[in-house]
Amino acid sequence: YARDLYRFALYYLRNDADAEDAVQDAALTAYRSIRSLRKHEAFRSWFFKILSNEVKDGVRTVKAKTSAKVCSKAIDLQINEADGTIISCAFTAGCPGNTCGVCRLVKGMKADEVSKLLRGTPCGAKGTSCPDQLARVIEALK
Repeated sequence: YARDLYRFALYYLRNDADAEDAVQDAALTAYRSIRSLRKHEAFRSWFFKILSNEVKDGVRTVKAKTSAKVCSKAIDLQINEADGTIISCAFTAGCPGNTCGVCRLVKGMKADEVSKLLRGTPCGAKGTSCPDQLARVIEALK
């Protein structure tokens, strides 16, 4: 199961070292609580549940709707609660080049810093933009 467990952790954490650590921590938790496993055939799903709890611990996941004034429809955002860095960001719809570029640039940055940089970014005469909407989502989490 090692490869599947690692891929699962990497999907959430987006960092090789963190994914490896999460799998190791989940293995330790599983070892310590193996007596709670009732059915041997359920081992795989039981282990994945432990890993799921491990990777989601300390990660704040938000799905927010954007303003009707912009072309994107929603923002999916994951922030590491321990250090305030953005783990992942994705826009639903919007201008793919711009929204993908913004998300790649902000990954790993402190959420507060991203908010300050992007707040008020215009898009034509709309009064807001997809980056501005991302800043507003981050500010709303405070």
